Order: sequence, then C-alpha cells, then structure tokens
Amino acid sequence: MSSNATVRVLALAPAKLNLFLLVQGKRGGDGYHLIDSLLVAISLFDRIEIGVSASDEQTGCVQVRCESALGVPTVDSSEANLVSRAASAVLHEVSQSRRVDIFLRKCLPIGAGLGGGSADAAATLLGLNAALGKPLSDTALQRLALRLGADVPYCLASAAARVTGVGEAVTPQPFRPGLNAVICWPGQSVATARVFAEYDKMLTNKLPTSSIDRIFRIPFHQRIEFINELEPAAQSICPAISRTKDRLRTLGAKETAMSGSGSGVFGAFDDVVNARAAASALRAQGLWAESVQVVGCGMRIERIDGR
Repeated sequence: MSSNATVRVLALAPAKLNLFLLVQGKRGGDGYHLIDSLLVAISLFDRIEIGVSASDEQTGCVQVRCESALGVPTVDSSEANLVSRAASAVLHEVSQSRRVDIFLRKCLPIGAGLGGGSADAAATLLGLNAALGKPLSDTALQRLALRLGADVPYCLASAAARVTGVGEAVTPQPFRPGLNAVICWPGQSVATARVFAEYDKMLTNKLPTSSIDRIFRIPFHQRIEFINELEPAAQSICPAISRTKDRLRTLGAKETAMSGSGSGVFGAFDDVVNARAAASALRAQGLWAESVQVVGCGMRIERIDGR
C-alpha cells in the first residue's frame, strides 16, 4: 500500500469448540500445562474491522474500539489489549509506522471457553497483514500467534485441528459436516488459570495413549461422547456449568460437554430444527444460547477496500 492510502479490512473470527480436551501433564521449566485436544470452528463469529492509514508517529498508533452485540458481557480490557498487542506485533515485525484503527464487534461472551479473545487476536494478525500487502509469511504469523496465547495458533491455522503441546502444535483434521450443537453460557465466567490450578489439586483418571489415538480416528460427526478433563475443576468453581448441561440434556441433547476451560457448555442434537428449538427455550429462561454448526472454514478475510 502507498504511504497515503487508507485500507479497510473486514475479518471474521469464528468461535471454537473443544470436542475433546485432555491434559497431558506440564512442560518443564515454565509449568505450562500440555494438552491434547480436538478443536472445530463453528458458525458464530466476531467481526473485526481494521483501518490502516499513514501515521505521524514513528512507532505507529493502534486504537481499539469494542461493541457488544449481545446483552451479556462480551468485552473486557484484557481482550481489547490482546487485539492491540496483535496489531502492534505485526507493525513491529514489518518495521512500519502506521495508524491502525480497529473496531471489534463482539458476539461471544468472555470467559466462556469459546476462544473469542484468541480468535480476535488471530483475525487481527491475518487482517492487518492483508492490509499491508501480506509482508509476513504464514510461518511468521504463527510465530507471532504463539507469543499472544496458546489458542491463537489454532485460530489462525485451521477450522478443524488436533492441538497438542501448549497449543503450538496444530495438525489440521479433515472437515466433516454434521454436528448440530447448542452453545449455552451459564451466566458466570471462569478464569483459565484458576481452572488449571483447581485441576492440579484434583485426582483424575488419565486416558491411556491408545485411547487418545482411538478418539482421533473417529469422525467427529459420528461421536457420541465428548471428553473434557477440565470439567470437574471448572464445575467446582462454577456449579452452574453442571446445571446448564442438565438443561441441555432435558431439551434433547444427545451428549453435552464444556468447551475449553469453561464456562460455556454445548450439547449435540439430532438436527438443526431440534437445536434451534432448544436454543430458543434456553433464551426464554434468560440464558445466552445459540444454535450452531461446525464450519469448514476458519479465520477468513471477508473484504478488503482501498487497495
């Protein structure tokens, strides 16, 4: 882009579900937890609008505005800061001084285990790189993503993936449609660090490696069981998680689970009609709920203007 041009990019950041989340111990040195998880992107998106123009400041300038599309908490200062850090990381990496204005329209509750903050950061990396003419390679973007958070590399890379390590090892999985789900937020957020701390206090029965490998050989549209080893810890902090799962089962969910470190939960339904009816019933009870499907595309640029 020329120095005086203004470029605007619209990026869509899909939420994710952890169909399986297994804790595999801790990494030596820093104590970060190691995971083995199957993540899929779903048909619920945050919208990130990025405007890039010339800057009078040598180091560039990043401004972030947020708006909630829902009547639940969807924005906090830490999330806006993560988006700002992502934009600043790109500008620093390419040694360009630009004014970057970001408008974040949130559709996902915070602290729900749906990857909203990580997805927004990944969308910022992808969108700003596109606005600047793609000076950074996919490998460079992945390196920046890992610095920002454990879920960001997945959000940047793939719609369906097996994620291992602390989140840096992302192996794309074949996309298979067919999972109709309802996501429900129980009205209380839980902090990831607190959930892992509580997990460390609990005795858990670990799955053997052979069982883990078998899990990943089953197409996710054929799954009848979900596993999240963080659930007991999260439920001890937020009992509403268990009650919300019960509500989903009462409304016809075949199987339920918590996503990520919570507090959002989801239930699998036979078809879209039943899923939509269940989501509507939950909203009538005053809960945030959405009917969603697994989607075959992850992070994407919807529009670029001004180039």
